[in-house]
Amino acid sequence: MRYLIVIGLHAGACDHFHESCVGPETGRDLPPVVSRYPDCVVRCDGTDVIALPGDNGTILGTAFSEGRLIRSGDEISRGRAIVFSESEGRAIVDRLWGHYIAILPAPRGRGNLLLRSPMGALGCYFVLRESCLLASNDPALLQQAMAVKLEVDWVGVAAHLLVAPVRPDQTALAGVTELTGGDMLRAGKGEFSRHHVWSPWQFATRDQEPSNAESDHLRSVISESIQCQASRFDNILLTLSGGLDSSIVAASLKAAKSNFSAVTFTTTDASGDEHFYAEQVCTHLETRLYKRHRNVDGVDVSKSHASHLPRPLARSFSQESSRIMSTLARELGVDAFFGGGAGDNVFGYQTSVAPLVDRVRREGLRAGAQTASDLAAMTQVSVPAIWRKAVARLIGRRNSFRLPFNAALLMPDVVADGIERCKHDWLEPHATALPGQAGQVALLHFALNYLEGFDHERAMPNVFPLLSQPIVELCLSIPSWAWFGGGWNRVPARHAFRDQLPSDIIWRQSKGMPDSFAVEIFERYFETMRDMLLNGHLAREQIVVRSEVESAFRRCRIPRGSEFWRLMALVDVEAWLGDRMLR
Repeated sequence: MRYLIVIGLHAGACDHFHESCVGPETGRDLPPVVSRYPDCVVRCDGTDVIALPGDNGTILGTAFSEGRLIRSGDEISRGRAIVFSESEGRAIVDRLWGHYIAILPAPRGRGNLLLRSPMGALGCYFVLRESCLLASNDPALLQQAMAVKLEVDWVGVAAHLLVAPVRPDQTALAGVTELTGGDMLRAGKGEFSRHHVWSPWQFATRDQEPSNAESDHLRSVISESIQCQASRFDNILLTLSGGLDSSIVAASLKAAKSNFSAVTFTTTDASGDEHFYAEQVCTHLETRLYKRHRNVDGVDVSKSHASHLPRPLARSFSQESSRIMSTLARELGVDAFFGGGAGDNVFGYQTSVAPLVDRVRREGLRAGAQTASDLAAMTQVSVPAIWRKAVARLIGRRNSFRLPFNAALLMPDVVADGIERCKHDWLEPHATALPGQAGQVALLHFALNYLEGFDHERAMPNVFPLLSQPIVELCLSIPSWAWFGGGWNRVPARHAFRDQLPSDIIWRQSKGMPDSFAVEIFERYFETMRDMLLNGHLAREQIVVRSEVESAFRRCRIPRGSEFWRLMALVDVEAWLGDRMLR
């Protein structure tokens, strides 16, 4: 589904701009109009359009409430629709969740409101042009409507290379800003403003009690959320590694009686091959499993699967998995992809001493002793070493999450500019926040950058149901230290599904890594990648230090360590730049 929303900041601005977009001389092929309001036009080429009763707004996308999918505006009373508007969106995020964009009349006729659902996968990018706000989930539609080429924002590119997990509101396309899930724009009557309607900090800073981690409640929320998401589809293909997170999704789909099959990937090197774990899960759940081998022949490092996005998020080592999934989907008649992505982030997988600091500040040293022991067992670090780090953190009183900056191979002035861009409101902890809480929120934010940029997402929905709003809200309210114990991480999630999955899966610690396949790609396309970086856009724009890049390639004839991964990341960005320049 693609949409385009035009809201005038002044009376008549929307009509004037809209007429210029669709007039007979322009010939621009835009989606059809689905709603019109004073100073607002909504266009959408999908069928998931909910018209709220009494001309009280429109919801694009999918919304769930009380365990079911909302299929039409008839399921929402006129009184509730009015409350949605009068509450300026707050009532919507309290009553509905899903993947939606809501367009509402502002109270007292003060323009229009545009709200993006918390944790929703339906994107929203906006620009300000000719006294109008233009918003869409597709930057190509913004470019088409404005008839102006969207240029690369080189500071945005630098920020991505400095801290790839951070997702600043300003994208890597000049003038294109992302509306974060849970945020709202007010536009019209000469005003334009942005507001937080929902924030993860509302849940991370609640008065937490370890009883919130009670496994039956967690399992119930996860199962219901996944059942809701699955109810939209007839035939699901699940990417299954046999790790805890994707296995929980598989167990929930089975419990929901969804029609699904699973695919797992094998590699030449055993470190990236997890099919024996996936087989255990599918045998236990009596579900069909397809095993497919990754082959480097299908990888094109010069192409980016994120060319349709305003950020260089795609990674070349995921291309082959995406190709396999698309091929298998066509063979099976699949209408959606599911995955367990972001499970580590949602289930509080932290390895720093921050959770120990949280517990000491909340419950004292005696309670902290148990957490120190649990953390030492999980990280294989001695208890005295854990306490030394924790005491330093307690003395320093630093509550914010320290970003993992990587300035390797970048020009110094680029680093300085990029650091200023590496910001997001979620990464600014509240005054009462504890460091482990800041870590949980940061992990949640980081997840958003790794769940798009796949070729198969263009064909049909690519769903990561563990990021559903109800699951996220509950998991944020669980104390940071309650997520691990006895040497295990994600303990509440493990206990929640211990009766639905094999014991070997519930208590699995190992993780398959893409390292071996990435090494194959690097070795096969070494010369291509070297040429791309030494003679490409990053070098010409002086984003990278060309001489240092050349030296890094010499050192990485045998790829190992972090340096070859840095070169791979630079190549992924260079590929995105090459695709963008052709648009």
